[in-house]
Amino acid sequence: RVQQDPDRAARLEKAHTAWVVAVATDAYLGLRGPQCLAWTRRLGADMDNIRAALSRDSTSPETYLEVVGNVYWFWYRRGHTDEGMRMLAPALTASTDIPIATRVRAIAGRTIMSYLAADLPALFAALGTLGEVFATFDVDSPDAVEQVARGDAAVTLAFFESGSGLVDAGREH
Repeated sequence: RVQQDPDRAARLEKAHTAWVVAVATDAYLGLRGPQCLAWTRRLGADMDNIRAALSRDSTSPETYLEVVGNVYWFWYRRGHTDEGMRMLAPALTASTDIPIATRVRAIAGRTIMSYLAADLPALFAALGTLGEVFATFDVDSPDAVEQVARGDAAVTLAFFESGSGLVDAGREH
């Protein structure tokens, strides 16, 4: 009979989650560049691992949002609207203790997935939340990660504002 070692199990889960975070982080830009097809295939193969890490009770809200915010383009490209909407839903109620760049990426993902789902109430809710978070950015922050997140939020807001006729607001963003 093999005895269970809870410490070993916890170490393995922690290592697995760290691996998922690393893959998701690399995937964020990979899904938007010339390697998008390769990254889409890789995430397709690794999605069970990603789901397992996201479903664990030990996964912190910050880690959860970091992963889903980095892989939402996979759900978008594959048309996995239901999964993307469900997995990104916590972004709209995320604590302000979570870094703004992490929250913005996940909220932007929820916005894009709401559009794909043709769920106008969800789209408006996500856009409202994204606009509120965008307004809290420090425009003079020297943090490059925050500035990229601010750019992501601005582009997402501008796309939907301009497309709905709010051209001046879109231009400002």
